[in-house]
Amino acid sequence: MTIEQLEKANEIRFKLDKLDYFGRMFISNSTVWLVAEKEELYLKDYPELVVLIQNYISDKIAELKIELEEL
Repeated sequence: MTIEQLEKANEIRFKLDKLDYFGRMFISNSTVWLVAEKEELYLKDYPELVVLIQNYISDKIAELKIELEEL
């Protein structure tokens, strides 16, 4: 593995760790909310949005794992 590949692998690992942590906190917190344009948005009121976010996180983690394996 070259130094460039190692740096890229470390970058991917860092992104994976951040997404994994966010995903676990997102799933475990029933009072998750976002602030958009100074308005609070409680995600429990929008279950489809919650599913969309969870799917995005899962898909992105899978993509990053594949990218890491390819290195």
